[in-house]
Amino acid sequence: MIYQTHGYGLGLNPAKRNCDGCSAHNIDHLQWTNALKKFAFLFGSQKCGTTWLSANLRKSAQVYDAGIKEWRLFRYYFNQHRQSNNTGAGRGPIKQIRHQMRLAPDEFLKQQAQIVHSDPKLSVLMDCTPALGVHLTIENFRYLKELFSGLQLETVGLLLMRDPVERAVSQLSMVIHAGQKTGMAWRQRWKIDQTDRFNSTMIDQLVDQELSWLTLWSRYDEILKKISALNVDIPSLVITTDCLFSSDGLNKVTQFLGIEKIEMTSSIINARQHVPIKTETKRKIAQSLEGTYAYMERYFGADGFPRSWLPSLELLK
Repeated sequence: MIYQTHGYGLGLNPAKRNCDGCSAHNIDHLQWTNALKKFAFLFGSQKCGTTWLSANLRKSAQVYDAGIKEWRLFRYYFNQHRQSNNTGAGRGPIKQIRHQMRLAPDEFLKQQAQIVHSDPKLSVLMDCTPALGVHLTIENFRYLKELFSGLQLETVGLLLMRDPVERAVSQLSMVIHAGQKTGMAWRQRWKIDQTDRFNSTMIDQLVDQELSWLTLWSRYDEILKKISALNVDIPSLVITTDCLFSSDGLNKVTQFLGIEKIEMTSSIINARQHVPIKTETKRKIAQSLEGTYAYMERYFGADGFPRSWLPSLELLK
């Protein structure tokens, strides 16, 4: 399913039409695209195809991302008291770029805007940090609009959505497979280092302990409510993973951004085998997200839920 808005934020029940199996706005009329180049950012959500989308968009000569997929800039741009785990420049180009962002965020943004404006081939400056919808406030979003307007860039947003329960399970699997002992407190408590150490009982305990954190990025209702409350016009595209991983879905994204079509990368990136999890544990996750499913039922309207969401809905019966 694909939804496009170009009014004020993302309201309930946007007008849609069928389009090659996807529900979508008629985006053939995208005449709002003007001479201004764009700043495109993702305001959600992790484990919903952001890496895959970034990898495909990077192949376009019209898209520039400053050499890094996830800027993570605005997490501390608006919260100067929040410190990164890596306070020094570190090694490698990505750490150096992020260090530059922390030292002088305004200067960094100006430099990237200048690069886009000075190159006639470039038309989109892109940040694929997938959790902005969770971290930023309504006031932050309004400021972003003003900030990039000052840099002569049109601000547009992308929201990628996956079944809320499956997204949460995928995030849990990602953290366990990563085997990291730093970061979230429960990684340290459970000393995650090998997937096979985690049986379903241990995972049940993890879910009980970290349920609110695990489901945070699945609460699309909170993200959509936040964006719909904006009093500034941020054209936005909402797309589910049911449609994203297809030529049609990618074409909708490139059309929305006003760039030429891209030959799609066939394989899904960052896909991992899910850790063993009991049905009852998944039901517990689903029940904690019951309000999200109720809101999204109204949002999807007559089109109904995407097919991949249906198994999780069964858990709520």
